[in-house]
Amino acid sequence: MNLGDQMTDNQKKAEAFLQKYKKTLDQVQKNEECIADLRAKAESIGSARLDGMPKQHSDKAEAPFVKYISQAVDLEKETELLKCSLIDDHCNIVLMLMNVSNINGRIILQKRYSECKDWATIQSETGYSKKQLFRFRDQALEEVGLMLPA
Repeated sequence: MNLGDQMTDNQKKAEAFLQKYKKTLDQVQKNEECIADLRAKAESIGSARLDGMPKQHSDKAEAPFVKYISQAVDLEKETELLKCSLIDDHCNIVLMLMNVSNINGRIILQKRYSECKDWATIQSETGYSKKQLFRFRDQALEEVGLMLPA
């Protein structure tokens, strides 16, 4: 059983290529959470004074909500670019996996890297033992690694 520490160079290269999608997806989700937080802060406009009235800001100082809105807009732009990258990465993954000859390996890589499922879920869905999962994965990663440029 090849659990990652004894992977071939082709397998490592393929796994890095496939994991890029998950990392980008995680970053998009993190950005979207930050955007929601910034928007919530912007809606508060300013901290209330003891008398319940909003805090006054001088004409020279920028109101805090403007800073939050600006940060949210910048993060939204970055997130949209990441989403475009996600689409490209997903298309590339699908095309690569279509060329994996072993159907079992193809299904496992698709579940792991395209659908971002954990190993326990994949094991449950496929009925394979952990040893079988990793054997199929390793064979498929080797094929994908050979398809990637050096």
